[in-house]
Amino acid sequence: MPPGQPLPQEQVADFVAWVKMGAPDPRTGGAAAPAITDPACFLIS
Repeated sequence: MPPGQPLPQEQVADFVAWVKMGAPDPRTGGAAAPAITDPACFLIS
């Protein structure tokens, strides 16, 4: 966060949209690995 003040709502909205797109790496244009949505993936026996 910027010191002393929160990010403007426009920038927060840009980050939200970027994450919803899969947080593509702007250096390569490729999307990040898909998120794990199956809760069973987190079970440790």
